[in-house]
Amino acid sequence: MAKKYEGIEAAELLIDHQLNGIKKIAAAGITVKVNMVLVPEINENHMEEIAKAVSQAGAAIYNIIPLIP
Repeated sequence: MAKKYEGIEAAELLIDHQLNGIKKIAAAGITVKVNMVLVPEINENHMEEIAKAVSQAGAAIYNIIPLIP
């Protein structure tokens, strides 16, 4: 049976896998575009941190899409 990940442990694993995927694709010479959905009062204070992380991983384009309910 596969291990079930939850909470912070799951989030850290997911983010690590996403950044490693960006690194591998960028290293292969493929242009990487990252889309982020901006959800007011949920993740609006993390945009700069995410932009830096994906840029360092090799993403060339960072697209912010506002959620408009």
